Amino acid sequence: MTPYQYPLVDEAPKNPGLFFVVGGSYHGYKFLPNMGAAVVERLRGQSSSKPVIDRLMKKWSWERPGAQIEIHVETVPKESVAA
Repeated sequence: MTPYQYPLVDEAPKNPGLFFVVGGSYHGYKFLPNMGAAVVERLRGQSSSKPVIDRLMKKWSWERPGAQIEIHVETVPKESVAA
């Protein structure tokens, strides 16, 4: 689960060649089939021909300028304690 519930699709800072394609929120996995082409473009260092994909990739980058909406506390999993 990432702090702003967006996936992280980017190269790790200070670690060239290490890419992360993770996170989002608990239901984010359902978007993976649609994200595939965008992830491949990011790995190849290419821009998308679709403006919406470029906007999403900015939201999905390591550095997220303007990101101000944090997760809702109630969505964070609670620890279960066995009795």
